[in-house]
Amino acid sequence: MPLDWDSVPSSVRAVVEALRFSESPSERLRDVSEKEWPALLDWCDRRQVTLLLHELCGAQLPDAVRGRIALSRERYALRFVRIESELMEIADAMRNRGIEFVVLKGITHAPALTPHPLLRAQAD
Repeated sequence: MPLDWDSVPSSVRAVVEALRFSESPSERLRDVSEKEWPALLDWCDRRQVTLLLHELCGAQLPDAVRGRIALSRERYALRFVRIESELMEIADAMRNRGIEFVVLKGITHAPALTPHPLLRAQAD
């Protein structure tokens, strides 16, 4: 079933357009009202695009939104260090036991899915 683009909230359309990686991010982001941003950021968080949105379009985001995302990014950077350390510990243990393995989740998606793993918060 094709998506009915007209039924998609304009704030969500603004984010989708901004993440198309075109030459210039969507001007629609400037049209998102202060009242719409909390729900829109929740939408972005659930789809793990909040940090990428900031990376690509930070200059177009309101100060309060940039501040909220900066806090999220700081918390995630600390979490990322822990995730990476634990993954390396597991990988070392498996290598030491001669067990072949492949990691299919999380940070292994960079750079194919995201330019840098810190731009896509891991939920797994």
